[in-house]
Amino acid sequence: MAARDLASGGDGDRGEGAARAPVHSLTRPGDTAGGRWLVTDPEPAGLGLSEAWRVLRRYRASVLALTVGGAVIGLGLAYSATPVYQADVKLLVKYSPPALTAFRPYEAAPAVWLFYETQHEIIRSRSIAERVVADMGLETPDTSPPAAPGRLGRWRDGVVDFLADRLPAEWRSDPGLAADGQARHAAALARVQGGLTVSGGKDSEIIVVGYRSPDPELAAAMAMAVARAYIGFGQESRRSTVREAGSVIDERVEALRRNVEASERALREFQARENLVDTASQEQLIGARMSGLTAELLAAQSRRREAELRYQQVRKLADPGASRSERVRAVDAAAVSDAQSELRERSRVVAELGQRYGEKHPRMIAARRELADAERRLGEELDKAVSRLVQGARRDYEVVAGQERDLRAMIDSEQGQMRAVSDKTMQLRALEADVAQNRKLYEEMLARSKEVELTGDEDVSNVRILDPARVPTTPVAPDKRRMVLLALLAGLALGLGLAFLRHYLDRTFRVREDVEERLGLPVLGVVPRARRGRRDRTPLGRLVLEQPQSAFAEAVNDVRTALTFTRVDDPPHVVLVTSALEGEGKTTLASNLALGLRERGRTLLLEADLRRGRLHAELGDGTRPGLSDVVAGTATLGDALQEDPRAPGLFVMTAGTAPPNPLEVLASRRFAAALDKLRQSFQHIVVDAAPLLPVSDAIVLGHLADAVVLVVQADRTTHPMAQDAVRRLAAAGLRPAGAVLQQVDQRRLREYGYGYAYGYSAYARGSASSG
Repeated sequence: MAARDLASGGDGDRGEGAARAPVHSLTRPGDTAGGRWLVTDPEPAGLGLSEAWRVLRRYRASVLALTVGGAVIGLGLAYSATPVYQADVKLLVKYSPPALTAFRPYEAAPAVWLFYETQHEIIRSRSIAERVVADMGLETPDTSPPAAPGRLGRWRDGVVDFLADRLPAEWRSDPGLAADGQARHAAALARVQGGLTVSGGKDSEIIVVGYRSPDPELAAAMAMAVARAYIGFGQESRRSTVREAGSVIDERVEALRRNVEASERALREFQARENLVDTASQEQLIGARMSGLTAELLAAQSRRREAELRYQQVRKLADPGASRSERVRAVDAAAVSDAQSELRERSRVVAELGQRYGEKHPRMIAARRELADAERRLGEELDKAVSRLVQGARRDYEVVAGQERDLRAMIDSEQGQMRAVSDKTMQLRALEADVAQNRKLYEEMLARSKEVELTGDEDVSNVRILDPARVPTTPVAPDKRRMVLLALLAGLALGLGLAFLRHYLDRTFRVREDVEERLGLPVLGVVPRARRGRRDRTPLGRLVLEQPQSAFAEAVNDVRTALTFTRVDDPPHVVLVTSALEGEGKTTLASNLALGLRERGRTLLLEADLRRGRLHAELGDGTRPGLSDVVAGTATLGDALQEDPRAPGLFVMTAGTAPPNPLEVLASRRFAAALDKLRQSFQHIVVDAAPLLPVSDAIVLGHLADAVVLVVQADRTTHPMAQDAVRRLAAAGLRPAGAVLQQVDQRRLREYGYGYAYGYSAYARGSASSG
């Protein structure tokens, strides 16, 4: 039918001035700049809980494998490790610094809160280790046979021996077995310090000294040896300290005796020189005089402030801007009474004459002249009175200020006398205190010297063994449960890290949220990957027709519905389907979308990919002419159109003969005229265009279409590829109506929490059976 309707079109050339149907352009409210759509690369959103859960579900197998692998490795290490035993000695350590501590604060034992930390360091020190080495004869090589290792231990030793044989000779030397005595001594010290543990002393006076070794008997012996060495070290240290303290104290006693004599001599000389007998009475007398002078000074300051305030107020009356009424109230009324009476009389006369005569009457002029003279005389009298008033206030202020200065001078003199007496008193008291302090120190140091003589020969230690070490029967290491747990947690952490690393490195589109966030486009639909049996040869472009109840068909119907509602009042007539690169499924979507649209009216599937078109292999007849032949004028539209025999209402126009320059064909007026004629004959036209990134064909076609649909293949198309495609459209002033996420794996969607997304086929079968 369409072929007959369009046969008259012939070559499709309607002339340069022929009218063409209006091409609907995409509106872009709020997102234009200079007439072009702005494309931005949005920042990736943070990883939320739901996204993290989807990542874990997707990579759960690898996470589980690494977790189990870590647990197995930890189990192997735990059961192949050599058991280690620990013997502990409990020591009661009293904090008892030497008696001379009070007199030698910088050389005494540390404060109690640091004492036990110091004891820990002493026990771990090289000095204690050397005592243990000497007491136990550890420099002699150990000739006892080692404990027989288990199966895993033998395998581990074999690997170690294999690697050791291939190391340089200087790396394989064992200092513990060297013939050199210094090396054996260093190895013995390292052996003692390496197995030693010290704890306690923070909350009690108990310090626990422990030693770890694969030999339980050796562990007990070493712990006791360390405890005895620590006790001996403490006793020797105390005896040495007492001996040193004795000589130091004797020197201090003699020095303090000389200090006492010198301080007493200085006190006597100062009293005789300054004649200081009763300094307290002198201080009381000066204090009484100071109190009286201070009270008089306060009264004088009050009078001076009042006089100063009065003087400042009166000075304001002398200013030219002061009002006459203020000056009259401030001065003596008797001094200006005559001038005021005269002024009132002249004012009365002027008022009476003003009622009888006019302003220019001679008597009126004379009366006003007399009034002005009266006002001038009153002003002169006021100036004289105010001047006298200012001079009087100034004299009062100067008198009061002089009294205040005299009182201050008297107070300064008294203060000088008081300071002189105070200085002498302070010097006297300092000398007396110096004498008392020196005498006290001398007496106490003399008593301490006697005590040191009595305690010099004592051999008392502040450390006692509370619980001696016993041979342990159970090992303390390795902690197999802990090792297995840590290995399991390490495997879990490694698995989670690799899972999220793979998630961040994966720059392909997985779910519809990726498309919306990365491209800023609405998602018209999510089309699952088509599933066919091994023997099913149904073309992918016919799945909507062959499998109408499949999830794929329902997803294509969703795309069709979404396209319709992009513009409810004016649905898109010509829909252009393109993608970023080849092989993303745009042809499959275009074919199935056309099959879906034909249920709503006559539909044309137009293959505009003139470079690598493949519709003729799936839907069309390869022998018939196509789009390029119509534009070239070698065929008419009727010749190129072919109706699908199994899908009434669907017409197909293939690409036709491959032209030498496809872009010129699509950009020609003949192609635009042919498309306008096709608009008049078909309700829906689906255009299968070439991909955007390799060529510009889709850009040209986008200006002739009503809606552009961008196909994005899941798990293949990368973010930069799709964003570059959208930017190319934006640079040409085109904005896609939306994107379609194509070839989505339904199992992958369930891993991302979209397991509910595609229940179409089961729902459709259930509806059919129930109906």
